[in-house]
Amino acid sequence: MVPLLFALSLFLTPAKFASTDVVQHAVQDFGPQTVATHQASVQDPGAVAERSTNELSDEELALFNLINEDRTSQGLRPVTLDPDLVAIARAHSRDMSDRKYFDHYAPSPGPVTPMDRYLAFLGRRPEYAMVGENIYYRSVTDLMDQTANQADAAFMNSPGHRANILQPRFTKAGVGFFRAPNGQFWVTEMFLRDRP
Repeated sequence: MVPLLFALSLFLTPAKFASTDVVQHAVQDFGPQTVATHQASVQDPGAVAERSTNELSDEELALFNLINEDRTSQGLRPVTLDPDLVAIARAHSRDMSDRKYFDHYAPSPGPVTPMDRYLAFLGRRPEYAMVGENIYYRSVTDLMDQTANQADAAFMNSPGHRANILQPRFTKAGVGFFRAPNGQFWVTEMFLRDRP
């Protein structure tokens, strides 16, 4: 079955998920010139994710390893695993399930954009941050052990998602899966460069 891919500008709700795969991507750059724009995003650091990140699940580890395989196969440096990005990614995947949306822009209240979620989690404004996010939804899978491969294939077959994975400036990544009791699952990949 060929996965259907949707662009960033399309907002979908779970009720409209007739296709097998749905993916979106986003990149946000935050430097000194944009500090004022994101200042309000840092008000409630607890709204995004819990600070503690347990070990990666088998699915998360498999997808993280695929990210680095994709990068090194193109002559790029691998990204390092960042526990904060894992926590943010897990929280966003769960939030999309709980609030029944699929988008980089979360419905209010709380942090709205990937950059907002990152800044809220940090609880401070860094000098520099470049954040990228890929999201994936699948209504069902008959190959439970292939979830990471399915997500990575969908991402790598989409130019915007592929660009995030292969962005040479990104140095860190985190992956967060959330599987609902009915078998639906959401995946968020977060990418970061925290130095200019």
